[in-house]
Amino acid sequence: MRVSYRILGNQLEILAFSGFGDARHHPRNGRDALLAAQQVKDEGDDKQKEEEEKPLPAPVTDADWDARDLEGKWALFSKRKADFAAWRQYLDKRKDFDFLEWVALYSPHQSEQLAAGWTLARNNAPQWTRVAVWLREAYPYAHGEAESYQLLVKHNPAYAHAYLDKHREVVAKKEGPVRQDLEEFRMKNVAKVNVDKALPPFEHAEVFRHLDAPKDLAEFGNATRADTGKVYVHQVTRAVKAVVTSGRHQEPWIGKVRLLTRHRHLDVRQSAYLAFTYFAPDLEAKTGLLEQFLDVAEDKSEPPAIRDAALLAYSYFNHPQVFLKLHHLAGKTDNAIWRAVVSRLGDVGHDFTHQHLSQISRDKLGDADRELLVGVLDNLARRMKDRDKSLGHPGVQVWLETAAWAEHVDDPLKKALRAKTLEVLPRWLNAEERKSVENLQQNYSPAFPVPDEQIYRQRVRDLAREVLAARPKGG
Repeated sequence: MRVSYRILGNQLEILAFSGFGDARHHPRNGRDALLAAQQVKDEGDDKQKEEEEKPLPAPVTDADWDARDLEGKWALFSKRKADFAAWRQYLDKRKDFDFLEWVALYSPHQSEQLAAGWTLARNNAPQWTRVAVWLREAYPYAHGEAESYQLLVKHNPAYAHAYLDKHREVVAKKEGPVRQDLEEFRMKNVAKVNVDKALPPFEHAEVFRHLDAPKDLAEFGNATRADTGKVYVHQVTRAVKAVVTSGRHQEPWIGKVRLLTRHRHLDVRQSAYLAFTYFAPDLEAKTGLLEQFLDVAEDKSEPPAIRDAALLAYSYFNHPQVFLKLHHLAGKTDNAIWRAVVSRLGDVGHDFTHQHLSQISRDKLGDADRELLVGVLDNLARRMKDRDKSLGHPGVQVWLETAAWAEHVDDPLKKALRAKTLEVLPRWLNAEERKSVENLQQNYSPAFPVPDEQIYRQRVRDLAREVLAARPKGG
């Protein structure tokens, strides 16, 4: 799970809340019994359940809703107090397909996107197939994979087959779930029907058009309609979040979001940096983003919200230097980003982190900081105790890479990290993990840029060999 949030006074505003599956456990080519074994919603049961839903009070009056254009509706919807179920019922009753499409595209919540897609599909709205394709591409391997498959492939196979075939040059031009779905339709010789009323597939440039933000942005405030010629702050941040939820973490969109990290508006910059907590794991460190984000995080002239967001973005890169840098920053308790650093170490840390954080003096910490540190230490200790003799792959590889990197760059933490590595790993490796370490000993090569790569590669292999040869200490 990942929660992105910001602090506003004494309140916490959730910016995004998402669940992510591990793509390594899902087949990338073809479909197998894994999907068949998942519990997915049957459309007939869904429809019956929906018909039996208890009607909920309307979240808005018809007069207020009708007085607004799409932007005005979005502004009201974004500030909603009612549950989404009430909104879905209301939008379904009003047959407001245009706005339901916006929910499917721009809601930061996967459940709301899929619910909007189902509502459009059950109404046979002109938008439903292109929304289903969009969501199918957004959730090919995550928790929404089974439901996006049901929506596009199982809801109305004849209609979906005809749509995919008609637009195959756009929606099935590359490897991916939609292309596989079209091939499945063809193999099963699914009949096709007329789809002339269906809207064409989305143009990505149109969905994400507000990524090209001008310097001056307007605040929408309590307006009910957008003014012609103005671009609003929420339109830009909405586009950034749409890139995140769409799964289209590639150029040119990532480059456009990167440019927004330099925008003059604080909310836009913060949103752009937070987006990289999703992008970073798939980006190579040689892009220069590591250095850029760290520089911003350590820049005392930057606002605290930006420094924290940049630090979070930096912390999600898959490079050993990140782990070490976080530990060094944790020792600077007077640093404005200290709380973000310690919180993040609570996510990615292990036994060495617990040892390192335990050495921080609490005498000069305020009550809130002391409470945070104690909480992170308690959580780390709990994880160490409850791991049931399993570190989890690729946790072992990452640990070895980090320890080897510390030696490779002569980091001050190298001795302590090496000692903890040889103390803990031999004790906790299970049979599967021992096999992975044996493989690293023979075949390891770094997946990130490294100076003197041959030397570093050998350091990792040698450390793996030492771990395998070490006699476990303790139980």
